[in-house]
Parts: sequence; structure tokens; C-alpha cells
Amino acid sequence: MTPAPSVIFRVDAEPAIGLGHLARCRTLASAFTRAGARCSLLTATPDEVARRAAGLPVLRLAGPIGSRDDARETARAARDASLVVVDGYRFGEAFAEALDAPEVLWIDDGGFEGLRPGRVLNHNLYASAELYASMDPARLLLGPGYALIREEFRSASAAPRRSGPPGRVLVTMGGSDPAGVTAKVLDALSRSGARDSLTVRALVGELNPRREHLLERTDVDVVVAPPEVAPHMRWADVIVSAAGGTAMELCCVGVPAIVVAVADNQVPVAEALARLELARSLGWHADLRPEAVAGAVEELLASPELCERMRARQREIVDGRGPDRVVAALGAFT
Repeated sequence: MTPAPSVIFRVDAEPAIGLGHLARCRTLASAFTRAGARCSLLTATPDEVARRAAGLPVLRLAGPIGSRDDARETARAARDASLVVVDGYRFGEAFAEALDAPEVLWIDDGGFEGLRPGRVLNHNLYASAELYASMDPARLLLGPGYALIREEFRSASAAPRRSGPPGRVLVTMGGSDPAGVTAKVLDALSRSGARDSLTVRALVGELNPRREHLLERTDVDVVVAPPEVAPHMRWADVIVSAAGGTAMELCCVGVPAIVVAVADNQVPVAEALARLELARSLGWHADLRPEAVAGAVEELLASPELCERMRARQREIVDGRGPDRVVAALGAFT
């Protein structure tokens, strides 16, 4: 009997980078598992966080993240694997040169060409072959057609919308929010002229260093690390979100959105979302003005036609089938 193919995911989560890399790898692992592959996680993330966030068997990493030792440990863990999936910003040329694995899929956001040999998945709205000009285009999986969207968001997109006057606002800034943007947005909404007509809910990740402070607020419903996010998106009339992985998820569900770039790599995402009319962008988090936050929320809530156009555009571009497309593209290696 032929053994099931094996996929090793090399990815980490920590307050500085949040849970996004781990979350999207979990999504891809689920698609591989449905296709019959065995998946495991090699990580420096604490076991408890890794198991909860990824739901995979966890292998511990000893070497410094992104080092040659890290690459050698990864190669040893993957010696019987069909595929290694690497996701994170700390895996540079030294890691790539030292990684001796049969087939590698690099999940990339910025157009780093030191990721050879292997395949590259960049599911961002701005992804293009020009970012990887020296690589074989046949080895590139680019654009939101490959977006790593969990099934819960695809299912939520078909659910009926609630009726009644608009006013429900969801705020989510990712798994860690090291810059404290959640509090800035909540403060802005608390001073909005329309505050009495708003019902505000904030989703706070388990790596958020300010979560206890946020839980003390009495002007907002704070939910910490919910097991599912899609129902909260379906609840909302408008979402104020970081321009990270959540932006793709809200597009799949279809939620009028306002995005903020809370990390350098999110700047082009926010710009692309605005350019494609998938969301309103408030730009870089340090430049966030309270009146801009409140004004953008009030404008969307007062414009049902604009919101409906935004939802239609979102669903047109992000259909939620990306994980299965990635697995199909890599089927020969798994």
C-alpha cells in the first residue's frame, strides 16, 4: 500500500508578526488533508499556541529562526516529505541556500526572488510575475484566485444578510496588534457624532499585549480569540480591519470595509483594496486620524448602494476556492 504523501509546514507566530502566517498555513493544511496528505508543523511558536492555532502535530525547532541551522533542521524533518511549505519574513537567502528539500512552496508577500529553487505562492491582490522576473512563470501561483481562505468564510458568504437599520461595526486588527490600533479605532468611534446609533464589537487576538486593558472597556463588546470569525463578519454592517489576511476573508464573506495598514507589508494591500474598490483605506496606522475613522464608518453606513457595490466586487474577486486550487496545482508533488 502506498503511504499517504506528507507535507511539512515551516511557519511561526509571535507578537511582532501575529498569527496570520500560521492561520493561512492551517488553511492550506486543511486542503491538503482533504486531498489525502499527512501534514505537520515545524515551528518555534510555543506548543500551546501552535496546537490551538494550527491544529496539526507540532515538531519543535531548536535553531534560530531563519538561520542555516533552521534550514538544516527543516530538511531533516522533511526528509520523507513530498513537500515543504515555508511562510514568514525571516527566511532569507541563507535559509533558502541551506534548505535541501525535494520540493518547496514559498508563501511570499513581497516579491523576494531569493526563494529559488521551488514554487512561490503570492495570493495578494497586487501579485504579478514582474515581482519574480527571474523565475519560471510556470512555478508561480499568483493572485487572489489562490487566496488561502478558510471554509467558514466561504460558507458564510452564502448566508442571508440580516434586516434592520445599519449600525453594527466590527473592529479587528489581527492576532497581536503590537501598535495598539484597536484602541485607537475604538476611541475614534466613541467620539463619533453617530455613536448613539452604533453597536461596536472588537475581536482581539490571543497575542494582543493590551487585551486585558481592552476587556475593561464598557463602550464596546470585546471578544478574545473567537473559535470562528466568519459569524462576527456576518453580524457586521461595516468592518474596520487591518489590511492583512483578514482583508481577503472579509472580501470572501462580503462586508463593507475600511482598512488600516498596521505593518509595512500591508501598505500595498491597503492600496490595492482601495484601487479595486474592495474597501476604503485609511493608510498607515501611525497617521490615523479619529475624524477619518468616524467619517469613513458613517459614510458607509449611510450609503447602502455603495456598500452593495463593494460586496459585489469583493465576492467577484475572492471566491474562497483558493486552497483547493493550490493543492490541485501542486498535486504532482503530494
